[in-house]
Amino acid sequence: MLSIQSGRARSGGRRLPLASFVNCLAAACSLAGQTAQGAESPSQVEITGSRLGTLGSEGSSPVRVVTREELQRSGTATLREWLDNLPSNGGGSSDIGGSASFAAGASGASLRNMGKQATLILLNGRRVAPYPLADYNEVFTNLDSLPFEAIERIEILQIGGAALYGSDAIAGVIHIITRSDYQGVQGHASAQRSLTSGRFGNASASLTAGFALPGTQGGRGMANVSLYQRDALMWRDVLERVRPEAAELAGAFGSRSTYSWPGNLIGVGPLPGCAPENLANGLCMYDRYTRFQVIPAAQRANAFLTGHLPLGNGREGFAELLISRTRTQYLNAMQSYGLAIGSTTWGNPSTGLAQTFYYRGLPATHPLNPTGEDDAELRYRFIDGPNQSEAATTQYRALTGVRGPVTLRGTKFDGELALGMMGGRSRTTERGAFSYSGFHEVIGNDDPNQVDPLFFQRGYKLGQTNDPAVLARLFPTYGYRGEVRQVFVDGRLSGHIGRTAAGPVGAVMGVDVRHERSSMLPSAALSSGDVVGYGSVSSQGQRWVGAAFGELSVPLATGLQGEAAARLDKHGNIAAHLSPKLALRYTPAPHWLLRATVEGGFRAPNLNETSTATKSAFEGVSDPKRCPQAGILADDLRAQAAALPSNSADNTLLLARADNITNSECGAAVASIVTFNPALKPETSRSANLGLVFAPNADWRLAIDTWAIERRNEIGLKSASELIGTEEAQAPGTVNRLPLTNDRTFSPAEMAKYGVAAGAIGSIVGRFENQFRTRNKGTDLSASTRLITPAGPLALKFDATYQSDYRMWNAERGNWGDNLSGRSGYPRWRLANSATLSTGAFEHSLRATTTGGTSLQGDFYNPNFTPEDCAKKEFTPSECRTAGYTRYDYGLNVTARKGMLFSAQLFNVFNTRVPIAVASWLSGGGILPPTSEDAKGRMLRLSMEVSWP
Repeated sequence: MLSIQSGRARSGGRRLPLASFVNCLAAACSLAGQTAQGAESPSQVEITGSRLGTLGSEGSSPVRVVTREELQRSGTATLREWLDNLPSNGGGSSDIGGSASFAAGASGASLRNMGKQATLILLNGRRVAPYPLADYNEVFTNLDSLPFEAIERIEILQIGGAALYGSDAIAGVIHIITRSDYQGVQGHASAQRSLTSGRFGNASASLTAGFALPGTQGGRGMANVSLYQRDALMWRDVLERVRPEAAELAGAFGSRSTYSWPGNLIGVGPLPGCAPENLANGLCMYDRYTRFQVIPAAQRANAFLTGHLPLGNGREGFAELLISRTRTQYLNAMQSYGLAIGSTTWGNPSTGLAQTFYYRGLPATHPLNPTGEDDAELRYRFIDGPNQSEAATTQYRALTGVRGPVTLRGTKFDGELALGMMGGRSRTTERGAFSYSGFHEVIGNDDPNQVDPLFFQRGYKLGQTNDPAVLARLFPTYGYRGEVRQVFVDGRLSGHIGRTAAGPVGAVMGVDVRHERSSMLPSAALSSGDVVGYGSVSSQGQRWVGAAFGELSVPLATGLQGEAAARLDKHGNIAAHLSPKLALRYTPAPHWLLRATVEGGFRAPNLNETSTATKSAFEGVSDPKRCPQAGILADDLRAQAAALPSNSADNTLLLARADNITNSECGAAVASIVTFNPALKPETSRSANLGLVFAPNADWRLAIDTWAIERRNEIGLKSASELIGTEEAQAPGTVNRLPLTNDRTFSPAEMAKYGVAAGAIGSIVGRFENQFRTRNKGTDLSASTRLITPAGPLALKFDATYQSDYRMWNAERGNWGDNLSGRSGYPRWRLANSATLSTGAFEHSLRATTTGGTSLQGDFYNPNFTPEDCAKKEFTPSECRTAGYTRYDYGLNVTARKGMLFSAQLFNVFNTRVPIAVASWLSGGGILPPTSEDAKGRMLRLSMEVSWP
């Protein structure tokens, strides 16, 4: 690892007159980046990106160093929240939106928008066990299990690092270094809430203690215990905080549902027992927003313990223990039932085929159906049934080792040897979906083509109090159990092995060996395909992983240093892979640095991707052969509703059918059946970086780095949208459509009127393959300065990432897809600016975080939201894009007395609303806002930190 000189930033700096200072702020002084290094100190800290011990604050690879003070100044409560504001991080995941994920209850990072598996997370120089539940096929580190309050600093290697760290470091490395030399006791507590709604609450507390190890001479230890709790929140509680024009933009926004309890029989009216306050337009209505969740509840606990024991002769023993417990609880909408829903299709893992559950009407034989007609349309809500899920995980890492001087054949090295074990267990439990067999048992046959005179006259009674045993049969408990365990040993030697005319040659060599074992097993209800709408994932595997690596630092001339590194990795039965790296670091003058890095990277197929199992799931798609026609039909239905009196029951029914049609054809869930491929090869990558650093003194710094990453042999599955968009080019059996007979969306007359010639999609069948590529290019710009003003020292920082090119390879076309930079999900610009002013006991911070605007248009195969599609749907260009957005945050730290710090963080100072893409919202039905940030508004976080002595 590259070693730099550490120490506090100098309190000095160039003094500016007030007028010059104001002019500077108005012009270029807003450019600010990393904290300038302070006065030199003989102590050193390691920087991610090299394992060599050379002096200098800048290495051959771009590394973003974040101090503990910067983390505290940001006011964020969790590691994921802080990473969300990092310009180079994009496309990660959060446990907040994980209720439908296979890896519910976890958060992951994604540098350069390359995915969670392309970002390696290190804790004190070593890997962390992955989350026990894979996100479909993605294996990643759960950020929520790491000890945020114990962090000393974070180092982000913003280019590939596989030559040093092995698999998964394709897009970069996030290295978390914890506090080790702290002495004393420190307590911290904080709480956050929205000033706009009084909601969105969370709280945290931690206790850190640094102490001498009893019975030892010079032994020291550090312990940290952290707690975090987040409140649950439903949309009904904050619906009035959403932008005022929402109801005008989306007619369905805020509306109640005709799928209610005790139910409605269309053409007849509400079933007996509807509360008077729920009656509207001749029907019984249900407030669905009471079960639409904005934020799930979460509880987390982390315990971290580290110790160092002098062994004599310059050697020391060390040990670490990390234990975390996370739990996230999700509430979901109660199950609805009605003929207009049509059907639900999922992949049945027991058969490997698509299975369909049909919704039918109430038969004429039912006593609540007075029409005398079979299959009268019933709309019902199972409010007596449960619908919630919980993800609970315990993770751990324990290691011990020794480090110190080693002499081999007369040459002195610094050596380190460690062994340990890490892993975790996760369990998800969920209820809310129908049991296919249970539905048949307590309600009846779902096939409307088969006569069932006892439908809804068995164990379950409409609109009545039902036996808990009946509800348990109808709504089973299902979920997953995941476990991962790794045992490892690693060692390394570093030192000087010779000299050139320009200086000593540094070298490092090392080995890593570990055994991996993981399993992810579904419950019986999932593995049998009995849960309506739910597929499953099942995998078990184990393997040995071994690696040997080496790195050289060779002074080539005065100011010119070359670095070369290579790592050979072997994962189980997968062929060995060599990752090379070449780098140059040139200082033509004391204040200038030129750097360049070229590196090969890889990601070995994980155990979930190579297991002999099948994933059966569902994926939301927009059908290009039916969605346009469905949109026109929905518009016609809404026009018919507009022509009727607002209190007409037909008005409500027409609008409800329009929503159902849009959801069925423009966002329907289709069965996705994926087979594994044990012959997968490792993904490979080539990354390059060219940078310039200018630092005229310790208080000014400017860095520009241009980077490029191309990943090949990428393991992936073609998205449903891509397969459907190139349907004619796919092999038979890939996209499977249902017959047009008994179509659930269009009547025969509507098929003829709107030109519907293709049946609804029933299933999509694919497999993981090594045929994808991703190409990513961009530029990072960081700058910083420290000034002395009449009010006190002022630190200015600027960080920006400009993503100029992001493309994905298309095998059918044999070429790259469109440049997605500037399109949905891939903003070109992400910036983070800050200004920190210290005035005595007060420290003021103003931060601005900017995300560039994006259009809604996807890749070439996706016909939605192209300029032509938007014009056809009568959306303006501004409605078919998400505008750029800047959020301003203010922080105040007050040192009341020695050892006591009070902080206040005001997020979104100007209460600026997050932009929304109107076309995307309305095309999705307009029922829910596309982001919770709109309702969150201005937030306040208060914290207190007390230290002893």
